[in-house]
Amino acid sequence: MNTANIKDKRDFEAWFATLGLDPNVTAQAPDVTIRPASTVGDGPLADATDATLDAGPVIATDDPGLIRAEVADLATLTFDQDADIPTADLQLADEIGRGGMGVVLRAHQRSLRRDVAVKRLLPHAVHAKGVRSLLYEARLTGQLEHPSIVPVHALGLGHDGLPVIVMKRISGVAWRDMILDDAHEAWSQVNPEGQRLRWHIRVLLQVCHAIEFAHDHGIIHRDLKPENIMIGGYGEVYVLDWGIAMELDEEGREDGSKVAGTPAYMAPEQVEGGPFTERTDVYLLGAALHEVLTGQPRHSGTTVFQVMIAASLSEPVDFGKEVPAELAAICNRATAANPGDRQPSVRHVRRELEDLLQHMTSIELAEEASARLGVLCSITEVPAESRNMDRVRRLSTECRFGFKQALRLWPDNAEAEDQLERTLALLAEAELDIGNTSAAEAAIAEMRLAPPALQTRLGAHRADERARDARLVALDRLERGLDPRISGRVRAAFVWSIASVLLVISLLIVLGYVLDIFVLSWPASIGLAGAFNLLFWGVALVVRRWVQWTPLNRKLTTIFAFAMLGLLGLRTLDMVLGLTVDQSLVVEYAVFGIEVAFAAATLDKRLFAAVGVLAAFAIGFPIWPDATVMTYTLGIAAMSVCIGWLWSKDDTSSREAQPEV
Repeated sequence: MNTANIKDKRDFEAWFATLGLDPNVTAQAPDVTIRPASTVGDGPLADATDATLDAGPVIATDDPGLIRAEVADLATLTFDQDADIPTADLQLADEIGRGGMGVVLRAHQRSLRRDVAVKRLLPHAVHAKGVRSLLYEARLTGQLEHPSIVPVHALGLGHDGLPVIVMKRISGVAWRDMILDDAHEAWSQVNPEGQRLRWHIRVLLQVCHAIEFAHDHGIIHRDLKPENIMIGGYGEVYVLDWGIAMELDEEGREDGSKVAGTPAYMAPEQVEGGPFTERTDVYLLGAALHEVLTGQPRHSGTTVFQVMIAASLSEPVDFGKEVPAELAAICNRATAANPGDRQPSVRHVRRELEDLLQHMTSIELAEEASARLGVLCSITEVPAESRNMDRVRRLSTECRFGFKQALRLWPDNAEAEDQLERTLALLAEAELDIGNTSAAEAAIAEMRLAPPALQTRLGAHRADERARDARLVALDRLERGLDPRISGRVRAAFVWSIASVLLVISLLIVLGYVLDIFVLSWPASIGLAGAFNLLFWGVALVVRRWVQWTPLNRKLTTIFAFAMLGLLGLRTLDMVLGLTVDQSLVVEYAVFGIEVAFAAATLDKRLFAAVGVLAAFAIGFPIWPDATVMTYTLGIAAMSVCIGWLWSKDDTSSREAQPEV
């Protein structure tokens, strides 16, 4: 019968009756367990919370031969109940608990000086099938040596010839008690920090590890539920009650139905009676998680019949906003009605839960960073001139760190990604508000996709900055170009070359006047002016590569070029006007003085010293009127020497020191 598609209640009731179960039995406890007929006795439903519903008729037997056949290969264990063995190794004490088949007693093992647990059959289960069930549980559990599975120390016979299991004695509290009681005293020991949901998930992860181990050994549990998980005082997790566990390659145990499990947690295939696979335990893990999230078993009803119908349908659950969507999806997938829709294995469930824990941590980190982001938003709303940029940068750094840590744990955390982008955008805007383009550009470079408006604003700031930088470069170049210290020695060399020629000419003129062999006529005067022009332009042509390095050099060259051309023109004009040569020289001298004074006022104030030299020699014109030519020549030569000396003192005349032109 395919119970996943039950539509007719009468069909299900008929099928339910074939199991030997009464549909009207009240579901008094959500953890009541149905055991296959081949593994249990015919005793009544016990009162304990791990009670057993017997599925199908059981043939009781008191035939000791059948029992002896089942335990023929077991050794006898010594108990203090054996009167003829006063030094028995096991001293039985008080009862720890009981179920539908057996009772568990505390015992002290003398040889190892430790307490152990001893499980034995209840009187009504003393028959061949009950014995076989106990042996099966002991041998199956004995194969599973795992920290979260209670180890079996020994399997043997008691003084009455019946089998007993000696196990590790554990103490603690059922996981279900802690799920249902937020004030349980065990919380203060195992989870003092109070992060309850995380702690429950970690408990489930340890259960997953144990069940993974069992599956790797070909065994499925089939009765996983919070009541069968014990939490030790130090946080240990134990998976208990392997009584209906089975090997994956097993068709079934003898005759009868294979329906087994706890109705409130059953997978649909457990209601149907198989087939059972690893995904059956996947479902049970999901059902346990369901109880963690809701405080209720996965299936509910007033009767066992109603509960099993709910189990057969296994409809998805809407957990509401209180449960993280990712966790709800894991739970619903694990408890899907169709085994093919569940996680392929317990290992997959474990990995999803481990990822979930990282995602939860990621979400928490993002939430903390978001709180700081709120403060950052309020600060950036303040006008830029009143804004505390140190605090803006500090908060943005904290936000970025938090969101990046969240994304490191969970790269797909879309909320953290969006908030990180928002943080960087706020920082970039704040930096642009104060003109810090480089810092804004660095923030935008970190963004996955910067908003177009922000990119446009950055581009505008960059353009303004480039224009400002260009203006500064031009101003710096102009300032350097007009600095008289730049290329001073080049100008000095130029002037020295002219001054040296003038000195030679001056000496020749003085010698001519002394020997009375030189008389300056207009033709000679105009010829000398032409010669000076040729000299100036010749030297300028030779050194043009150097004198054109700076704007100052170019301006000075221009001034002297006009002076030379003016010299030739002025003498020609003076001759036409009827002036004497001496009068023309005096006028020229004055014009030279004015030109040098202009250059000093506009280009290099040091040239006022040259003006002073010209003025000093000008005294000779009225004192020695007959020596006008000599005074003129010596004054011009002295002025040239003075200028050359002034410029030769500059220290930045090297090629490397010159600005670009």
